[in-house]
Amino acid sequence: MYSITIKTCGNPDRFQDPDKPLMGVPTTVLESESMEGLQSLVQDFQTENFIGSGNWINPKVLHNGAVVGVMSFNCKLWEN
Repeated sequence: MYSITIKTCGNPDRFQDPDKPLMGVPTTVLESESMEGLQSLVQDFQTENFIGSGNWINPKVLHNGAVVGVMSFNCKLWEN
């Protein structure tokens, strides 16, 4: 099982506070049986919540509880 915990921050380019989460977007855990499925869930989450790259905090990606890397805004997995 792949999982990711998404946290956001305000984008100073849009006059949002970068020290606070993006208003209305709670910390969210997404899970999928495959990396491709997880990437699709993340893209849907970004679209549904109007998250831009300036709001993105690169989260750790776990596979069966072990960290395998981090995910950038474009959903690329950067392996450890």
